[in-house]
Amino acid sequence: MDKTVFIEMLIEHVELALRLNVKVQIEGFSSLKNEIEDLDNEDFKLGLRMAVYDDTDQALIDEIYSNMIMFEKDEYTRQYKSILKRTIKGMREGLSNYNLIHVLLSYADLTPDEKKEVEYEIIKDDDDDSAQQQEHEKFYVRYVFGSNRHWALAKETAEAELGNEPAGIDFGDSANPVITVLMECPDPHKAGKIIFSCGGIEHTYYNELDIL
Repeated sequence: MDKTVFIEMLIEHVELALRLNVKVQIEGFSSLKNEIEDLDNEDFKLGLRMAVYDDTDQALIDEIYSNMIMFEKDEYTRQYKSILKRTIKGMREGLSNYNLIHVLLSYADLTPDEKKEVEYEIIKDDDDDSAQQQEHEKFYVRYVFGSNRHWALAKETAEAELGNEPAGIDFGDSANPVITVLMECPDPHKAGKIIFSCGGIEHTYYNELDIL
């Protein structure tokens, strides 16, 4: 596997991992039963099946993946399988999408510029998808922060970038550190990237919207 193929596979996998992670956080691991058999990656299926159907101890899943990695001669395939192993563990730990992205990318041998490009590709949608998503009347994304400090930073940054009281964004208040991006937001994907970049997000809930 060359690096270009690895990066393509990395982006595809992390996007999938984030979508599944949101589903797990909201509905639990058992909700993935209908998802697993539609996946193309047999190595990822293996770990998900063990976690979902058998509730296999994470130490055993780690051992199985570690053995697979140990006998793999290709450098990028080893990195990729390490990322698969960490995905299962991160989902079971209840990591937020923000933390899951960064821990998975830490397993990839990327230059700083490559890492930025991968992060951008993961959180952006193309123009066609954006146009389709704007049609949903119930479209929203809700970002739940773990601290008032991070919530305040995201609020301040979004207001600085998008103008005071930007349309379509509900900032809540310090007693309820949640930011909701509504359909009425002129550029929900830009707003999402700004909010996401501030960190401190513990949970992200999506309604009729794919991962940003």
